[in-house]
Amino acid sequence: MIPLTKDTRWECQRCGRCCIELTPPGSKLGCPDYDSVMNRCQIHDKKPFSCRIYPFSPYLKEIDEECPGVGHGLLIEENKLLNKELRKLAAVFRRKTRRL
Repeated sequence: MIPLTKDTRWECQRCGRCCIELTPPGSKLGCPDYDSVMNRCQIHDKKPFSCRIYPFSPYLKEIDEECPGVGHGLLIEENKLLNKELRKLAAVFRRKTRRL
């Protein structure tokens, strides 16, 4: 993971790497909801939190530098739609961790 800065760019490359690398509990190799033919998630609208937030850390302070989307697209700071979604996900994470 590397720190998020005002100069960080990211755009999903739809490579499927997150689906392959993020293995849910009870699964042996990759996500069972990953469609390797279409190269996408079959349950996109119902993805678990860890899948929705990848490649960002839960508190949005870091990003996985191995994600092929890092360095592409708009500056994260300028991407209003992405910022809105990330803020919502961070709020969900904070609520969930308070319950623990």
